[in-house]
Amino acid sequence: MSYQRILLALDLVQDNPVLVRRAGKFASRCGAKLHLLNVISPVSLNFWQVMTPHASQEGMQEILDATFAKLQILKDQLPCEVENISVVTGRVATEIERYAAEHSCDLLIIGHHQTVRFYQMLQLSMGEELLTHSNYDLLVLDDEAPFWSEPIKMLVATDFDERANPLLSRAAALSKVIGASMSLLYVMDLVQHAKIGLDLEDEADRVLNELEQKSEQQIRELVWQQDYQLDQLKVLRGSVSREIVSQAKSQQVDLVVMGGQSDEQERLKLGAHAQAVLHQGGGDVLVLRIPRHGQEL
Repeated sequence: MSYQRILLALDLVQDNPVLVRRAGKFASRCGAKLHLLNVISPVSLNFWQVMTPHASQEGMQEILDATFAKLQILKDQLPCEVENISVVTGRVATEIERYAAEHSCDLLIIGHHQTVRFYQMLQLSMGEELLTHSNYDLLVLDDEAPFWSEPIKMLVATDFDERANPLLSRAAALSKVIGASMSLLYVMDLVQHAKIGLDLEDEADRVLNELEQKSEQQIRELVWQQDYQLDQLKVLRGSVSREIVSQAKSQQVDLVVMGGQSDEQERLKLGAHAQAVLHQGGGDVLVLRIPRHGQEL
């Protein structure tokens, strides 16, 4: 698995140079070309017009030109090849997807802002929309953290279904590209526990223990068959996002990898888990889109 063109979508009101450098180092490790894009949303333009009611069209163009100049300065500081920089106006998530399609990008990178500001609240839906609706792989980086130090640790969180092997295969390939070790986590969801508990009552604990043991055995067989190199393999019961965050912190991982299929229901489910991991402090998150059998992304 090797990315060719990576799109870093920036918000220069919030995003800082740390995020840009982290994205540049990731692109450099992947041997990929980086694209820098800043989308100025209608909300931002309307806010600017309210604050400067006598502003002219020329003044708006000055904002676009100044933003482009900032991107040019950032470009010159990066350790990777920057193939293109662009400043556009429009609906943020829509323009990001449009740019990615037009320039054949295969990975999107955005920042995860830890502090809550008024402007961030206006833009909150952008990251959520990309997590839940985009067909592109999405890397969400903490824009206040340093780049990963050696040895890099990756935690792959998966459901045990038809997407498990494709997800593990892609994650294993990426781990080799960036020089990371890999651990695997499968969490049996509390919702499923509740259904089993209602159906079986006193037998629930025994059945759940058997399911947990069977799942771990099946996953170990899959890992053995494909010769995946793992540091750890864990099968747990509980809240998916809470267990992912707990394991990410206890194992001190640098990157959490999650995967989901490209249908709407799966994207919404995966997006909700990814958002929860981000907001609970689980660190950087990479969402890989896994097509169903015979399906193209």
